[in-house]
Amino acid sequence: SLEVREQAGKVLSGIIHTMGEDTPLIKELCFVFEKQIKKAGGSLSDKAIYVNKSKKKEAQIHGALIGMSSVVNAFPYIQPIPQWIPENLSILSRWTRFTGFIGTTAKNSISDFKKNRSDTWHLDKESFTLDQLEDLEGVNWRSYYA
Repeated sequence: SLEVREQAGKVLSGIIHTMGEDTPLIKELCFVFEKQIKKAGGSLSDKAIYVNKSKKKEAQIHGALIGMSSVVNAFPYIQPIPQWIPENLSILSRWTRFTGFIGTTAKNSISDFKKNRSDTWHLDKESFTLDQLEDLEGVNWRSYYA
């Protein structure tokens, strides 16, 4: 269920935090979550988001996005930002256009990141490419990235 996936994401985030940001497992997890999205039939393009409309596929994509969110938000205050965070935020930001619980999960994850990093954004933004910054622009509270 939705609630179980969300709670599992919180537990995963705590486990990842205890491992430390330099563990190779984090990059592997990010790769696995992105692969799960593609395997479930979710694809992203600049113009549209497509998901094969089955409940099982949506649940798989949602679970992978929760996993990605768990990784991103496992280290809310670390400086500098680990190199794998910008790409994962970019992927999450593209899913904010999707309706329902998938889009809500992506938006909430980015919102949490923005709240935690608002005071250090002048330093954090140096870790992002222009494309990644554009992906984040307009998601939730624009003022955090102005």
